[in-house]
Amino acid sequence: MRTALALLLTLAPAAAQTTWYVDVNGVAPGTGTPSDPYTSIQYAITRPSTSYFDTILVAPGTYVENIVSTNELLRIRSTHGPLHTTLRAATTGAIAKLDSSTELDGFTITGFIPGGGGLNFGVVHLLDAQLRNCVVRDNAGQALFAQYSVNVERCTLVNNTSLMSVDTFTGSAWLHECITDAPLPHVGGNAGLFADYTIADFGVTPTTPLEHGDTPESFGVGNLDVDPQLWDENGGDMRLRPGSPAIDAGNPASPLDPDGSPRDIGAVPYDANYLPAPVVYCTSQTNSLGCAPAIGSSGIASATSASPCFVTCSNQINQRAGFLFYGYAP
Repeated sequence: MRTALALLLTLAPAAAQTTWYVDVNGVAPGTGTPSDPYTSIQYAITRPSTSYFDTILVAPGTYVENIVSTNELLRIRSTHGPLHTTLRAATTGAIAKLDSSTELDGFTITGFIPGGGGLNFGVVHLLDAQLRNCVVRDNAGQALFAQYSVNVERCTLVNNTSLMSVDTFTGSAWLHECITDAPLPHVGGNAGLFADYTIADFGVTPTTPLEHGDTPESFGVGNLDVDPQLWDENGGDMRLRPGSPAIDAGNPASPLDPDGSPRDIGAVPYDANYLPAPVVYCTSQTNSLGCAPAIGSSGIASATSASPCFVTCSNQINQRAGFLFYGYAP
């Protein structure tokens, strides 16, 4: 009987795994094909044709919706990563609630709307699920809530009201190669919180010992309690500055970054060629000639560039002295 059963299982066809396509700039509702994509992630999740272990591949854009995936074991992945793909809240509650090994990969998650009654467990509510290569930023709420076994890998979690909580009875959360500006929380009961190759506020100062142990290594290896040196955390630019301690500081056993260097910590790998575009902050007053002076620039502000960078001022009164202040932050 066991032999016959084994033969029957061997001959049974394997379940097909399908890739469904989503593009917010498509024509709604779409059919989920590359030429006629769905226009909503949640719509793709709830289609009867979407089945276990399917992949939902999401094109760049801003998706204003709250998504819920339960029991589908889906892989929800952006094609171009968190710098180009944003998931923004449309209503109160978790922006993403994921269950049963569902994986969310490569999104910026922001715009959490508190309230609405009941309990808001977090901007991202993970139940036995995985969050990878995501930026969770600028939310008036707790970034993560973890139930059962949760993996958070290569994520950047900054400017949220708090980092996370772990369910006291059922929670175990692992932070791998993550960046956060918030303290790691206490966990109680049967819960567990583990971190390795992670930059966080571990509570280390010359006079204050760690709350969780003697060193950041109490959580695991490779942890750092330092400024990750993001380009503009308050302005939403999560790229790494030159000289950031996160560069090449990930797990040596991890796959290499796209440029072939050792793994960086955080959701956005270091790009040596990146320079943010100049931003004009002030609004000028009209001068005695009836003109509004304006500041501008051309070229790239780089010490290694062969071309000069020009800072210009226009519509100013002739033969007047100017003052230029140069710094590393707005």
